Amino acid sequence: MIRSSIKTCWRTVNAIINKLKNHELHIDDLQFLVDSHGRVLINDPRDVIRSSPDKSISKVNELRGPML
Repeated sequence: MIRSSIKTCWRTVNAIINKLKNHELHIDDLQFLVDSHGRVLINDPRDVIRSSPDKSISKVNELRGPML
């Protein structure tokens, strides 16, 4: 169960990164929720703008770090 949740978390984090890159999005005040199945959700962003996604991707990578 835990291994499955970690895999789900990893997949959703990668999906978020891909969407940020593909749509060139920056999310101001990026916060996350992780549900009981390991799905990562973006919660309560202050703003979403078309801009370089690098800062947002860096924030998502902070979440990925503990999973390594």
